[in-house]
Amino acid sequence: MIDPIDLNDPQTLEAETFKFDNPLKRIENPDPLYRTRNAAQYLGVSPGTVTNWRLRNCGPAWLKLGVGKYGAVRYRRSALEAFIQAGQMRSDEVVKP
Repeated sequence: MIDPIDLNDPQTLEAETFKFDNPLKRIENPDPLYRTRNAAQYLGVSPGTVTNWRLRNCGPAWLKLGVGKYGAVRYRRSALEAFIQAGQMRSDEVVKP
C-alpha cells in the first residue's frame, strides 16, 4: 500500500516536489553572457555603438562562440561592468576646454 501524501505538511510537500524537479534545470550563472543587443541595453547605448566599439577595439571585452563569420559574439556581464568602471571619472579629473 502507498502512503498518502499530507498536503498540509510542509516537509512532505517539499520532499514530494523535490522528486519531480528537473535535473537539467539551468543553474543560475553569476557571470552570464549577453548578446550585442542585450549588452547595448545594459550599457544604455545602441547595438550599433557596441558593434562599432568592438570593431575599433575600444569597447568592452568580448568573446566569440564558434569560428568564422557565423560565430556568435557575446559579452560577459563582468566585462560590461569593468568597461563602465573604467569610464568613470571624478569631477576633478574632467579636462575643461
